[in-house]
This record gives sequence, C-alpha cells and structure tokens, in this order.
Amino acid sequence: IPRVQLTCNAVCHTVHVRRGRCRRSQPRQILADISCSFTPGTLSALMGPSGAGKTTLLSLLRSGRPTSGAVLLNGQPHNTSRGLIRTIPQDDVLLAGLTAAEALMYAARLSLPRAACARRVQQVLSELSLGPELAQTKIGSVHARGLSGGQRKRVSIGIELLADPAVLLVDEPTSGLDAKMAQDVMSMLKLLAEAGRTIVSTVHQPSHRI
Repeated sequence: IPRVQLTCNAVCHTVHVRRGRCRRSQPRQILADISCSFTPGTLSALMGPSGAGKTTLLSLLRSGRPTSGAVLLNGQPHNTSRGLIRTIPQDDVLLAGLTAAEALMYAARLSLPRAACARRVQQVLSELSLGPELAQTKIGSVHARGLSGGQRKRVSIGIELLADPAVLLVDEPTSGLDAKMAQDVMSMLKLLAEAGRTIVSTVHQPSHRI
C-alpha cells in the first residue's frame, strides 16, 4: 500500500445558494482557512455539530478542488490521486438480495482482472472479519432480515477496499448504529489504518470510548 500524507493548506470553500423566492443565488462560505494534515497509518476523526462542514471537507479531500487554498498528496498537486483515494458514503447503497460475498464479487469483477477476483474478495472478507457464515448471509433491508447495520457498513467499506486504496474517506460510519456496532466499525477502521492506510472519518456524537 502506498503511504500517502494528505494535507490541506489554507482551504476555503464557498457555495452559492438561493434563499426564499430570490432568483439570484448568493455566496455562502462553508469552510474558512482550514489547514490540516493526515498521516499514513492513522485514523483521524472530523468532529463537530450538524452543518459544521465535516462532509464538505471530506468531499474536498476527495476532489482536491476548494474555492481557494490547496489539497496535496505527499506534497504534490491532487491531480496525481487517481486510484489512491476511495470514499465510503454515509448511506449504504447495497442490493438487499445479494450475500456479502456476492456483493463484493460483483464489485470486484467491475474493477479487477477476473483471475484475481476470488482471491481478493476472500482477502477483504478476512480483513473485515466477515467469516464464512456472514459472507453467505444476504445483506437484507428494512423489509427482509439479513446482516446487521454494522455488518452492512463493513460490506460498504469492503467494496472500496477491493482496489486496495492508500486513502479511505468515510462519512459518518457510526450513524444509525448502536454503541457496540459503532465501536466495532471504528475498531475495524483503526486496524485498516495500522496497515499503512490514511483514513479520515466524520463522526457525529461519538461515545467516549470511540
């Protein structure tokens, strides 16, 4: 895994929004003069109240296109990041009728050489602590029983892990989970970081143990 130092230098970001019946959009500054650095082998958490700009900063780390300032990878412009960074959204976008292993296999076939798919899927399942029984359990939904919320989150992370990225950006991985599941997910992310990845996550109202 390449070791990547992710750095923000004096990042500011402004969006244009419409208010009420006004036809013309008005600028609104979301982030102001943000400087930070995320080190390989660490799990970092962005914390703050709703609307503070956590997800916006996470998106800028992925795109590298703030209104002003710079986002750098190992001191180089962000346009060198292809394949190095993967993002896990807050909401799990998974097909309820597939098992965990099937979801990973379909994703692997879209991005990896066919001969390497089965081996890589097994590696990722092992990293996620999804044993044979859980790997063959359907993902499920609110209408059909399946994996737990924390296990579904692991599958979402696993889909992005297939490409073995150097940087993982995780948006609100603990939202909607109970205390035990939330702690399990964060512990797993910490282990993934200790393998040399740079992991940045937004976290809303974490417990003191997390």
